[in-house]
Amino acid sequence: LFQELRKDGYDIPVVISDHIMPGMKGDELLRQIHTLSPKTLNIMLTGQADLAAVTNAVNHANLYQYIAKPWEKADLVITVKEALRSYFQDKMLAEQNKVLQNMNTILEQQVKERTAELEARKIELEKKNVQLHELNASKDKFFSIISHDLKSPFTVLLGYTDIIIENVETYTPDELKEDAVNLQNTAKKLYDLLENLLTWSRIQRGVMKYVPKPIDVYEIAQNNVRLFTPKAKQKQIALRTGIRQHMMAYADYRMVDTVFRNLTSNALKFTP
Repeated sequence: LFQELRKDGYDIPVVISDHIMPGMKGDELLRQIHTLSPKTLNIMLTGQADLAAVTNAVNHANLYQYIAKPWEKADLVITVKEALRSYFQDKMLAEQNKVLQNMNTILEQQVKERTAELEARKIELEKKNVQLHELNASKDKFFSIISHDLKSPFTVLLGYTDIIIENVETYTPDELKEDAVNLQNTAKKLYDLLENLLTWSRIQRGVMKYVPKPIDVYEIAQNNVRLFTPKAKQKQIALRTGIRQHMMAYADYRMVDTVFRNLTSNALKFTP
């Protein structure tokens, strides 16, 4: 019964047991109860001839009190009340100690975390200082490259417009269409360079949104192959993709396209 009550979540402060009982003596019962619930207070009712049982209960069941027979109701009531008061007082103290220990543990952890946080901030500030210098150098280099790369397509663009203006009256439709196509391709390259600049700017400011969705990686690769094929031909480089068709991925289309475009551009730029 005691085991079932404990299993069901009942708190049992006090157990009162007679000594002479069928099946199991009182001292053995209290010993087993003490094993199952060390904080439960045990009281034994016993005759004067059962001192050995009382001693056994004291040694093995942490006997709180024994009351000799014939017992008086008033004595029993006082003993039970005092036992209950003692049990709940000890329980309250144990809970308070547990709270204090938890608070102490939390405070120690907070001190450690705060110390670690301050140290991490110091390291982070040092890193950011280094990154700031690197970003400034990178920015200067980037704008230098962009200004150089923009100069070439602008020169071509202006050249085509000069040719068209000078020869517009003598152009055949096919010649006009050819120069218009070249003009459009140059304008597209110029647009891509400006797009790269804007993308870089958004990344630096941390405002480039990540919008993942299913994308066709092969399509992105092919678009970049078509974009850079004229430049590759100028350097006699064969530009092709080994990505199989309909290879899908879950990512941000614009970010992946930017990665492909930058890698391909750098590869062409630094390949003899």
